[in-house]
Amino acid sequence: MDLGKTAGKARMLRLASFPIAREMKTGAFRSFFRGRGIEFDSVREYQYGDDVRAIDWNVSARTGKTFVKTFSEERDLSVFIILDASRSMNTGTGEKSKLDHAVEAAALISFAAEQLPCPVGGVVFDGKIGPFIKPAEGLENVISLFTVFEGFRTDVPGSALTETISGCMPVLFSPSLVIILSDFRVSGFKKALERLAFYHKVIAVKITDSATGEIPGHGLIRFSDPETREEILCRPESYSFKTAWEKDSSENTAYWNSLCAKCGALPFELPVNLDAAAALAAFFAAKNKIVSPHFSASVSSGG
Repeated sequence: MDLGKTAGKARMLRLASFPIAREMKTGAFRSFFRGRGIEFDSVREYQYGDDVRAIDWNVSARTGKTFVKTFSEERDLSVFIILDASRSMNTGTGEKSKLDHAVEAAALISFAAEQLPCPVGGVVFDGKIGPFIKPAEGLENVISLFTVFEGFRTDVPGSALTETISGCMPVLFSPSLVIILSDFRVSGFKKALERLAFYHKVIAVKITDSATGEIPGHGLIRFSDPETREEILCRPESYSFKTAWEKDSSENTAYWNSLCAKCGALPFELPVNLDAAAALAAFFAAKNKIVSPHFSASVSSGG
C-alpha cells in the first residue's frame, strides 16, 4: 500500500467530511451524538448532607441501612463502523467498485465523528474477520482505522457478516452508533443484527451498483459469480432474463427494508454513482428519518 497516497486521500476525505459533521451536530441525528444528561451509576450509604430525594428506598429497606443513588454524566455515543470487503463488494460496472465507495463512505463518517468529537472505531471483514480498532477519540485513531480499511484485501471467499456483528458486542461497552456498510448479499445475519440493534443504534448502509436495477448491456453477456467465480452467458434483452432481473432487484430491496425494520436498524441505500459526501450529509440532515424507518439517498451525483 502506498502510504503517501493513502495520507493524501485521507486529507481530502477529512475536508469533504466537514458538511457531514455539521449535519451530525444540527440535523435530526444530533441527539444521537450528545450526552443526554445523567444516568444511574450505583448506590452508597447515606452521608450527612446528601439529598434525601436520592435515597434508594428499596435497597434501604432490604439492608436496614440508608442508601442513596449516585449518578454519572452520560457520555456521547461512540461511532463504530463495520465494513464489508467480501468479493461481492469488490465488483462494479463503473470505474468505482462497491468496496471503493464503502471505504470512502466509512472514512467520511469517521472523520466527521472525529470532529464532533466522538470516539470512533471499526472492523473490516470478508470471509474472515479483520482487525478490530476499538473506539477512541482523536485523529490518530481515525487515520489508523482508515489505513486498515484501505489495506484489508485478503480475498477470502464468503462473508463473515454474522460473525462480525456478533463479535462487536464485547467491544462496545457503552451504547454506540453502529454503521454497517455492505451490499448485504448474504443471509443468516438477522438474529445477530436484531441483538446488536437492541443494545445500540444501528444504521445499515446498503452499497449498490448503479446497474443493480437496470439491464446490463445487450447481446451475449458473460456473468460471473464473485464468490465462486463461476460464469454463465446470458442475453439481457430476452424477456425472461429482463423479468427475472427486475423481479430479483425489487424483491431484494423490499426484503432488505423489511428485515431492517424487523431488527430495529435504520436502512440507507447508497448507490455507487452518488457522491458519498453529499448523500451522507443529506442523510444526517433529513428531518423525517426519526419518524420514518426508511431513507434512500436521493441527492444528485457530482461535487
